Amino acid sequence: MKNTMVVLYSGVLASAILLTACGTGSGGVTSSPSAGAGEPAAAAGGAIEGASAKGILSKAIVTAYCGNSELAADQLATGATDAAGKYSLTWTTACANKPLKLVVTGDANTTMADEATGTNVTPPAGFKLRALVADPDITTTKNITPFTDMAAAIAGTSATLSKTAASNAETAIIKNVLGGAIGVYQATPLDPTTALDPIT
Repeated sequence: MKNTMVVLYSGVLASAILLTACGTGSGGVTSSPSAGAGEPAAAAGGAIEGASAKGILSKAIVTAYCGNSELAADQLATGATDAAGKYSLTWTTACANKPLKLVVTGDANTTMADEATGTNVTPPAGFKLRALVADPDITTTKNITPFTDMAAAIAGTSATLSKTAASNAETAIIKNVLGGAIGVYQATPLDPTTALDPIT
């Protein structure tokens, strides 16, 4: 099964190189402490930020949904990435006991940095990149990459997907595709023209 997954998704290896180049810290998933005993419960709503890349996606549309959904009724927030592929979303609607789903799509203004040439190209029709956030109550940063999209594919489309199942899907990609390299999965993506610049 491992070999099949690697062959199927061999096109994302260039992304792994770029992600590795920016370090193996916790750039992809950052958590803040949960409220302790006696502390007030967190207010309804939330916020999340990060970067979106296959390479860098500029002026892409990032939408957050409550649960494993892409229905308008479950939409929490939407916004556009900047020139560096970074996004920031906030919402005021409660999303209790469910994972968060982030979906990146494109429109006529969206460009994608081609990993082979370093030039900006238009994403193909129907382009979509996804990420699951297992615990949106404590996760403040999430990068959306081909690896997170693979995890979302493994998780499937069940509307009742649990936080645990979402986390397990990510663990499967880290273990079976990246050989346990969690840093690659979590790293902040770089523009390929930046990552490939020679050291002077």
